[in-house]
Parts: sequence; C-alpha cells; structure tokens
Amino acid sequence: KRDDAGRWAGQFRVRRWLSDSKLQDATLRGEVRQTAKIIRSRYGERIGQAHAGHPATLSGLLGVAHASGVKGLHGWLRNEGDKSRFPHTTATYLRCNGIF
Repeated sequence: KRDDAGRWAGQFRVRRWLSDSKLQDATLRGEVRQTAKIIRSRYGERIGQAHAGHPATLSGLLGVAHASGVKGLHGWLRNEGDKSRFPHTTATYLRCNGIF
C-alpha cells in the first residue's frame, strides 16, 4: 500500500521493529523456518553427505545459507572449488554443522 506521495505506507515500521526484540526474534524464527523448508525440499538428499570433510546436517546447511544466501548454498553444494574459494562460508558450515 502506498501513500499519496507514492511512498510505501505499509504496517511494517522499521523503528518499531528495531526497538522490539520479540518482533526481531519472531522475524528471525520465520526466516530460519522458511530457509530450512527450502533446504529440505531442494537439498534434502545432501543431508548426511560429506561436505568439507564432514557429513552435512540441516544446521550446517543453514549456516551456509546464512553466510551466502540460498543461491550461494546451491553453488557451494555443487562446486567443490567454492569450499576453498569462499573460506568464510565453509568456516560457517563447520561451526554450525552438527548443532542439530
């Protein structure tokens, strides 16, 4: 919805969100749930397969998606060279992998 000047006038208010930790937590939970759903549907067969020398868990793949986005996760899973080309992403995978 836009106001008369053409600016976005939706209910979402940045200041309110920034000042409300419960709203931030709810946003994060929703984002993680959505990303986990995408990972399970697109890359579920990759869970348990070795990546960067360790069997992948959902938490590890969520870490990669957090570091590089879902498109980055796609490349990281498909291209072994990405694991060395993007060391921060691989380090995030290793830190998050096995949490759950």
